[in-house]
Amino acid sequence: MSTVAAPSSAPLSDWVVSVLRTAVPSVWGALIAWVLTVVPLPHVVGVFLTSKSGVVAALAIVGWYALWRRIEPHLPAWATRLVLGSSRAPSYATITAAVTPVLTNVVDKAITDAATQVPALAPVVPLVAPEVAKITTTLTGASDPTAVPVVAPPVPAPTTPTA
Repeated sequence: MSTVAAPSSAPLSDWVVSVLRTAVPSVWGALIAWVLTVVPLPHVVGVFLTSKSGVVAALAIVGWYALWRRIEPHLPAWATRLVLGSSRAPSYATITAAVTPVLTNVVDKAITDAATQVPALAPVVPLVAPEVAKITTTLTGASDPTAVPVVAPPVPAPTTPTA
């Protein structure tokens, strides 16, 4: 006769928590984006949402995550698991000082490029920037994200052809 073992109460690994806290808000955001395409809306709005479905889905995911992260401290654990995938945030190892400038440059460039290429994102940048600064601070271990040195890549000197 076999016995059924009780489920383990061991905490989820940081990797599993990070995947859940990425996947669950993505599913909710995709669901919101899909609902926006099937509900009756004025024709112009429907055409815009359909033609920009990737942007709409991305904004829905970011909006969902930002909203629930903001009110997460006031939610019971079960509600946080429902809307964000886990009631605890993963802990990340600190990135070394050598990686900090590269990370900061990449993140700043990505935000700037997104706002430049999609003008509709420009008003969102000031809302996202503080959250990005918090993430950068957490990843780099810096006490102040504005104090992280940003090092521009070296520009090669122009060469002149020799005859």
